[in-house]
Amino acid sequence: METSTSGAPSGTGSGSSLGKEAQAHLPDCSRILLFDAAGSVLFASCAVLPGEAKQLAACFDDREAAVQSGLRLEGRRYEVHRHHPPLVFGRSMADCEPETSTGIAVCRMDRPSGGAAFIAVTYEQPHTSARVVPRVQDFAQKHLAAA
Repeated sequence: METSTSGAPSGTGSGSSLGKEAQAHLPDCSRILLFDAAGSVLFASCAVLPGEAKQLAACFDDREAAVQSGLRLEGRRYEVHRHHPPLVFGRSMADCEPETSTGIAVCRMDRPSGGAAFIAVTYEQPHTSARVVPRVQDFAQKHLAAA
């Protein structure tokens, strides 16, 4: 289930505890979204509009389409700068101000039990992909593979 546009966090049970782990592990991230390949939201610290989680999961299917279409979260478009599965990341240039732009990273983790789990995060300046992306991947490897 995705959050409403009100921005209230979603997720219960194990998804919620996983979300708390993500928030503790990734304190520099302004938004955190945990979801599965079907686009079902496990945890969200932000508003997730209908179809956004599914679109984020699909960004791994076709590099060219991901670069052309970008990524969307909370209705905001993010340009894809790097498409290196299990990671896709980029930055929003909606305001055309690189110093105040928002970064995004999506990591896919295939689970031994089958299927995939994903984490998408955003981060504000002065945080950069060089700092955030390795931490997101570390979280995914430690927590999503077993989820």
